[in-house]
Amino acid sequence: MLSVLAMDILPSVLENFVILFFMSFCLRFKKNIPRYMQIVIWGVTTALLCALSFLGVRYPTYEIIFLAMAILVCFLYGILFLQGSLLNIIFMSLIPFILIAVINSLTLYIFSKLSSTSMNNLVQQHDVIRMLILGITKGGFILGISLIAKLSPRSDFAFKKSEIVAILLIFLSSLLVSSFIFVKQTYSISYLDKDTDIFFILAVLGLIIINILTYVSYLKIEKENKAHIKYELLRMQVEQQKQSYEEMNQKTMEIRKIRHDMRNYLEGCLALMQSGEYGKAQDYIDHIYKEEIKPINYTIVTNSSLINAVLNNKVHICKKEEIDIDYKILTDFQGFEELDICILLGNMWDNAIEANKKVQERKRIEFHISGKRNYLIISLKNRIKESVLNNNPKLCTTKQDRANHGFGIISMKDIVNKYEGNMEITEENDMIEFYLILKRRI
Repeated sequence: MLSVLAMDILPSVLENFVILFFMSFCLRFKKNIPRYMQIVIWGVTTALLCALSFLGVRYPTYEIIFLAMAILVCFLYGILFLQGSLLNIIFMSLIPFILIAVINSLTLYIFSKLSSTSMNNLVQQHDVIRMLILGITKGGFILGISLIAKLSPRSDFAFKKSEIVAILLIFLSSLLVSSFIFVKQTYSISYLDKDTDIFFILAVLGLIIINILTYVSYLKIEKENKAHIKYELLRMQVEQQKQSYEEMNQKTMEIRKIRHDMRNYLEGCLALMQSGEYGKAQDYIDHIYKEEIKPINYTIVTNSSLINAVLNNKVHICKKEEIDIDYKILTDFQGFEELDICILLGNMWDNAIEANKKVQERKRIEFHISGKRNYLIISLKNRIKESVLNNNPKLCTTKQDRANHGFGIISMKDIVNKYEGNMEITEENDMIEFYLILKRRI
């Protein structure tokens, strides 16, 4: 009983625990799941994976089926409880099982050659050699998965469909081939002959090389996409600065024009008063005030001229698009970089304006900023034509040029994470709300 526990149950528990730890470390639990629930979910999923492992050993004919079920459990674990893109979740669900198959196959093959024993006998027996094999395979798996976890990206990046399909096909085919080889060689009754030896060695080495190259390619694509995102962020920063300078220049030109015209207005008014036509002078001043001197529309005023320019530019656009605005700003932006807030608010307003353009009537944006303790709270609601979260839950760009668009939400998430914040998106009564909490750096 103790030997069965030591050689079958405990290694399986350790292995499945490490798989889920790897996924949780790389993808992280969703923020709305409390800590105690994370532990419960982790424990229940580990037990389920252990049950599938035990059934695979008990019924070797159906081992590949139980393996597929275990991968499905990991995938559902990632989808339901972890963060990350679909590609990252699938990737993190597959890679541990590929690594297990390759390490187990190599270790059993080497020991079978050294001991002149078939791989099937090595798996079935309960002796010191089996204990040594278990130590090497599980230790190798933990070291390998630790290295992968250290190298794996922990953010969502934009991958093209062709890249996603290519990566997934390689890993799925690798998993199927490695599983087939492992099952075929492990449960082969006869001892391996020379030709089978060569086939086995080449197949395993080929799988290792293919997966290493694929993983390196995955990291290279991730790095290139990350650089592209940084470039887009810098471009948006320049656009926001350009926009603010243009807005300030426009206001300056308006002021200069008013100063220039004011001399003529005063001369005309003075001439009427000197001739005693005070009634006409009063009417003239009233006409100038109502018709000629238009107010400078600095509607929103904060402690940042750059943020003022961005927000007032958006307000100006809303007025042209006949979008009703309700806004309240009850705090300042101390403790934040101006450009970060400009990019954040600029993207929020751009999304809201684009959504309102699709609405036929009752166009509206509600924008509230407040502070609580050391946190900035931003809420922006806008009208929507149809549900965004149902039709586009990832909030991907709907523009045709996806290679050069779709970075708005990504940049917003990066800024929220930079200030240790949180972003929630909800819908109610044909309105979508972006609710952000950011921590001040004071």
